[in-house]
Amino acid sequence: METSLLNKILNRLGAMQHDTTSTQQERRFEVDGQPRAKVCYNQKTHIFTVEDYSQEETSTLEFDNIDYAAIEIFELVQPMIKK
Repeated sequence: METSLLNKILNRLGAMQHDTTSTQQERRFEVDGQPRAKVCYNQKTHIFTVEDYSQEETSTLEFDNIDYAAIEIFELVQPMIKK
């Protein structure tokens, strides 16, 4: 059975929390080579910053909860529906 996408996202975010090589961890999430989000985790503040690249204008959201950050990323990496 294949691991769920949400579980894979949570694993990546968890790895960011546990990696103490620097105070700022950064990961990118792409779909078919297209960037959808950049996520930064600050070890000092324990805040995830999610930059949304799925729209024409980039927006930034902050989360202090790994689950909320994962859900936001999950929504961003869904296939885009063409209008």
